[in-house]
Amino acid sequence: MRQKFEEVIAGGVRDPSLVRASLDQAESVAKHFEGLIDRYLHNYRSPSIPPQLATFYADVSRRMILYGLFVHFIWFGSHNRVKFKQLDSERLYDLWEERAVRALTNLDVYSKDNQGVPDAVFRMLYALDAEPAVRQSGVWWFKRARIETAIRDRFATGIVFGIAVDLATARL
Repeated sequence: MRQKFEEVIAGGVRDPSLVRASLDQAESVAKHFEGLIDRYLHNYRSPSIPPQLATFYADVSRRMILYGLFVHFIWFGSHNRVKFKQLDSERLYDLWEERAVRALTNLDVYSKDNQGVPDAVFRMLYALDAEPAVRQSGVWWFKRARIETAIRDRFATGIVFGIAVDLATARL
């Protein structure tokens, strides 16, 4: 998964060592808070996913949350992040959940404020990681558009999770 992400962003990266360090940190945070991610995915399932895509959607949802986290950690550095293990998991989850309600709206603003890069990264990842399976599933184009929006929401939720980690560690 990380390799696919690195391949997508490789063309625009000036300092691969900084990207690797940011991704290492993002993976550490994701592993530490894996239970929170699982809980979020369990609590917020998309009702519009056809049965033949249910397993695929569960897998791609997890990856997209991590991809969103990766984007945020690469795009924004924070010296406070090293304190992530000191965070109260329940407080972090509440902060994340509160902000995730508006994840897609936040992604539009976040992407616009960052020269469209986050949205461009999503489009590339979606084209590589999700679109072929969605197209092959046989669902009609309007349903495919709804599925893409649901997957984009997961990506946005990952960015929001990264922002929540940064906000919470800044308060320590």
